[in-house]
Amino acid sequence: MSGQQSDIEIGANQIKKVRTKIANLISKNSNLTIEEIDRAIERDCYISSNKAVELGLVDKVYSCR
Repeated sequence: MSGQQSDIEIGANQIKKVRTKIANLISKNSNLTIEEIDRAIERDCYISSNKAVELGLVDKVYSCR
């Protein structure tokens, strides 16, 4: 982001609002608390498909035969 300080503050506040909405949606539909989600989305995070099922992020993993 670039621009005047007020523009940067507005952008930062929007990002915080979106992150909160995302965390609430994931928490509502998974086995994770909002605090766990906040820690996970702070940085890029990669998980296995089996871990995603365990966390309740996906319902089932299909494999090719």
